[in-house]
Amino acid sequence: MLAIALVLSSVSAAAVVRLPAAPTSLAPAAPVAAPSSLSAGLSPAFVPAPVAAASLSVLPAASAPAAPGLAAPAAAAPAAAAPGDAFLGGWRETPVASAADGTPLHFETRGPVQAAAPALFVGGLTMADSLRPLADARPRRAQAYLRLRGHPPSGWVRGADVLDADARDLARAVIETAARFRSKGVTLVLHSYAGLAFQRMVQLEADPEVDRALALLSRGRVDLVTTTSRRAGDPGSWGPDYQAAAQALSAATGWLDSVDAQTRAFQDAARWNPLLAPVSTIGGAAWEETRARAFAAAVQPFLDTARPHLEHGWSSSRPGTRETLQARAREDARHPDWNEAILRRSLAVGRLDFTPADAQRLRARGVRLLVVVADQDQLLTWPVRRLLLEALGIPSPAAEPPAGAELSDPSGLFVARIVSGDHYLPVKDPGGLAAALSL
Repeated sequence: MLAIALVLSSVSAAAVVRLPAAPTSLAPAAPVAAPSSLSAGLSPAFVPAPVAAASLSVLPAASAPAAPGLAAPAAAAPAAAAPGDAFLGGWRETPVASAADGTPLHFETRGPVQAAAPALFVGGLTMADSLRPLADARPRRAQAYLRLRGHPPSGWVRGADVLDADARDLARAVIETAARFRSKGVTLVLHSYAGLAFQRMVQLEADPEVDRALALLSRGRVDLVTTTSRRAGDPGSWGPDYQAAAQALSAATGWLDSVDAQTRAFQDAARWNPLLAPVSTIGGAAWEETRARAFAAAVQPFLDTARPHLEHGWSSSRPGTRETLQARAREDARHPDWNEAILRRSLAVGRLDFTPADAQRLRARGVRLLVVVADQDQLLTWPVRRLLLEALGIPSPAAEPPAGAELSDPSGLFVARIVSGDHYLPVKDPGGLAAALSL
């Protein structure tokens, strides 16, 4: 999902004003103080009491059974779902090393080998499995699924440029998909944030792996589901609230990074001084706890805002989908890296500057794009949805077209389809989305 502005707005400017200055020495007091002393100078909105992992779920509690799902075709039934899991099985997990820094990424495949153009699915900002129901709507197709860094069990590396890393990891996953299925083309299906990472990937086409990935995509297609774009320097892109929140978050994460660096420096010094070792160990653990609480607290308001949007509108999803997604979200939220990844990505996309010249790079390669725009998207207003269409050269009216409308750029390579649904269309109505994508 893509409520970047909501994530950022959870860190108010007031929270940053009260952040203490980063310590200027390696004295153990600052980086190794107990959580209570470290958080004393922070706004209560930024570091509250410990947040229970079970509460960090974007999905509402399911008080009623999910709507009936798609009936499985009679022939060649796919592997059944695991007990307590609504998603179909049959996946073969073989981790892939990140192209950026070797971080292990969760990568799965299923379906017949030697497919013409297998589909690679990559989910949204907080819900990595948002495209699982869509994959299950067409379970007999050759498919691959990637969980980006920070979404367990994929790894996470602090300090990485997350948007660039995600872009390069997308490219590697495309290449890996083609290799696993011995195919000459790949269809890339992206939801929400993953669509922004793809736009950054296009800008990195000078990278040899990105060049190879784009060549494979030119013999497949790219499907962008409920996503948008951003132009740097355009104050109207995501509005002034985003800019203010981004500045607040940048200051907050900058402070955390500075304490991280000084904590590491003190720990390095402690290796040469046995007397400092106990202080380093205890203080380092205390800082990690405070750090995890800070990121969890910043994410929670966004999750609270998004939760009501998942209460209604479930149609063709398989029975138990909502419960399964809820359980997986709770599990992800137990990992501090997951919370940090959400905030880092929310801040990183503010640096994206996707232009018509970038779109022309895709056009020149003959890459086909299908943009799915949900007419009831709660998180993206029509002016924000139009940003991607404008960058792609797809004429779009000031008033949103009705569901069923189809728009295209002059080349016919880039098409936008307006469909009935909201931002969570992939999980609520995977059957309808599969039909819109012609998967």
